Amino acid sequence: MKPYVSIVMGIGGNLTDDLLSRLKTSTLQNSRLANKYGLEAEIVIVEWNLALKSFGAAELAVRGAQLPVRIIHTPRELHAQVPNPHGFRYFEWYPKNIGIRRARGQFVLSTNPDDLWQEGLAQYLAKRELRVGHFYRVDRHDFRDGNVFRICYPTGAKPPGLKPEEIRKNAPLACPWSENMLHYNAAGDFTLMSYDDWRFIHGNPEREYNDSVDGQTLWLAHTKGLKQIVLPYPILHPDHERTLNVAEASGRIMAGLWDDNKPFTRENSETWGFADLEFEETVL
Repeated sequence: MKPYVSIVMGIGGNLTDDLLSRLKTSTLQNSRLANKYGLEAEIVIVEWNLALKSFGAAELAVRGAQLPVRIIHTPRELHAQVPNPHGFRYFEWYPKNIGIRRARGQFVLSTNPDDLWQEGLAQYLAKRELRVGHFYRVDRHDFRDGNVFRICYPTGAKPPGLKPEEIRKNAPLACPWSENMLHYNAAGDFTLMSYDDWRFIHGNPEREYNDSVDGQTLWLAHTKGLKQIVLPYPILHPDHERTLNVAEASGRIMAGLWDDNKPFTRENSETWGFADLEFEETVL
């Protein structure tokens, strides 16, 4: 049976025990909730630039998931074939696009391997009320030691417990609040739209860096006429060290590229997601 939602993520560069643990927790929890509410879904994990010792690690981490899991294996040589002037060892958007392109669901969620759903989101998705021509966003709640310490609102990342007027005050580089403002903040953790709409916008822009591409994806969808819906069901995200956005050659993070008030993007070619290549795949 064709899944209603494909849950797509990439992993690679450096599969630490911490990342694999977060992947396992996320996969088991999200699949349990999907199964509980009857959401027909698949999980698509795309490996990118893995060391030889890491092959098979993701498969072990996600065993026991209550949804079908597809692990797409890409050769290390692929990483060397894409523009990489800053020496990144992992790209987020190439593997995500590989998974999006090969997803089997009617709708496709581009997400990350440690994001945690809650009951409300699973219940909503199981109702099958998603609409073509729209893209869906949520707030990300970051937690540490079991407590939420930061919420990623459209106006910036802020502590919990704020009054509405405090939430609406925009942070530096964020847009002033408006009823229909685009929700760029932490879009890489949750951007959901139909498979046909992902094809229509040619996936996430494939760039030589990671930061800001999630915002570029939203701007591209918006300029192509898709309508945003911000769902009232936050996802949880465990706080952890940021390592994969660090460019080894330059020793710096590609920050400061994006200003919500000055959005930009560049649409991919028709071959986005390495459309002309076939990859090995493990199905669990």
